[in-house]
Amino acid sequence: MNKLLTASLFSLSLMLTVVSAVDADDTTTKVVTTCKTDQYGGQICGETTETTVVHQPVQAGLGDINPVFLTVALAMGSVTLLHLSKKVSRSYVSQN
Repeated sequence: MNKLLTASLFSLSLMLTVVSAVDADDTTTKVVTTCKTDQYGGQICGETTETTVVHQPVQAGLGDINPVFLTVALAMGSVTLLHLSKKVSRSYVSQN
């Protein structure tokens, strides 16, 4: 029973605190063509690649969970554990 409780609490805390895998970077690549005129009247053209990375905040982990949902989940867990502990202690007392 103790191992089950420890495993379930560990898995619950792991699910609530693990950061979700989201790609937060928006990368855009643009090719720019530039032409220059040399001293003899000819044009020299070249292409350059510009990469722009926009960093955006991502809602992940425990911060994006509604506090009411978290409170209800913890209350339901505590009531369930209270019920299980009383059931186990009652059966243990009746056996002895």
